[in-house]
Amino acid sequence: MTPRDSMDDAGDPERGFFLFGLFRVLWKWRHLIFLGTVGSMLLGVVVVLLLPAQYQSRAIISLDLPRRMDADSKLKGMEIPTYQRFESIFQDPGLLRRYSKRQQFKAGWEFDDDFFQEHFQPRYAFEARRPGIKGMENSVTAIAVRAEDSTAQRARERARIMGNYIITLCRNLYAVDFIETRTRKSNARILEINDNILRQESDTESLREKEAFIINELLKLPGIANRTDRELVTASRETEKYLSPYQQLVAVKMSIKENQLRVRRYEQEFRFHGLILQYVSKTAHLFSRGDSHLVDEGLLDALQREGASLFAGQTDTEARQASNAIMGQLAQWQIRRDSAHNFINGPTLPERSQGPNRNRILIGVFFLALVCFTFIALLLEAWFRGKSAHIPPVVATDRSGELSPETE
Repeated sequence: MTPRDSMDDAGDPERGFFLFGLFRVLWKWRHLIFLGTVGSMLLGVVVVLLLPAQYQSRAIISLDLPRRMDADSKLKGMEIPTYQRFESIFQDPGLLRRYSKRQQFKAGWEFDDDFFQEHFQPRYAFEARRPGIKGMENSVTAIAVRAEDSTAQRARERARIMGNYIITLCRNLYAVDFIETRTRKSNARILEINDNILRQESDTESLREKEAFIINELLKLPGIANRTDRELVTASRETEKYLSPYQQLVAVKMSIKENQLRVRRYEQEFRFHGLILQYVSKTAHLFSRGDSHLVDEGLLDALQREGASLFAGQTDTEARQASNAIMGQLAQWQIRRDSAHNFINGPTLPERSQGPNRNRILIGVFFLALVCFTFIALLLEAWFRGKSAHIPPVVATDRSGELSPETE
């Protein structure tokens, strides 16, 4: 090992000369670095003070909904397939803007691709782990809502608007589904009733022909009752018996009477479903403006008013049954409007802002400005040195124009 190697390993004077030279350059340009950093900090302070504060409010919306469209169903969570359909509807910026406009909420909305995923989070039943609830592992029980604004009051108001938007949309969707389900069932049942009535009328016609034949035979042959011309019928699985013509006539008359009763019941049911479809036709104007009805808080009240107007003064059995089927379900939804779909938490009033973090921003501005102006100083130093290296040397001459001895 040479002494030179020992000296390099021990002190590395070239590195020391480099660091000393770097320090001299930075010291030379210290005013630029200092003033540039201070100026950037002052500009950063002004910008940070102009940045609006961000307050965040949170709320949790209950989704305890009936799984079936009848008044007797118990309140349960929304099944995941149903929630996915519901989610695809409420994730519509136009609907949220329309609802907030109806609520006279003047603050604007800025939607990006992740707005609804960030501000509306489903809460699943298996996360809640509520005791006594069985068979709800595949359901959504609530939606967590998050909203931000420049003041605490506006943040809470925005969260309230977003929560009520979910509540209104969910309630109206289920009310609309109920009416659509009733419509499909009534249309299908009316077709079945028509077929059954035609079948019963055809059967009744055949029975009347049989009745006329027996009566004619009895009138022509008064002694026919004592003859053995009787019909073989099965009384049970084990026994058989014979009916006399008089008994056959009674059986035919009873069958005709039963058919008439069936037709009457079918006609009553036909009127019942006809009233249901009449109600649907009467309320069609409420759904004629695209999807505006989905964010209409008065939709349920309007449906009840139309039903009360239709069934007013109708006291027959079919009208009462139709009124109970429609108005009873709407009354159930009216009761559940404030109990089943509500805020189970929040909206909260934030006590302090969530951002921006002014201290962190200023620290970042300081280090960024220090690095930038240090780099600028090094560039300027390199530029001036390069420029001075290309200046030709000055040649000294005497007054006569000849080279001076020092130059020679």
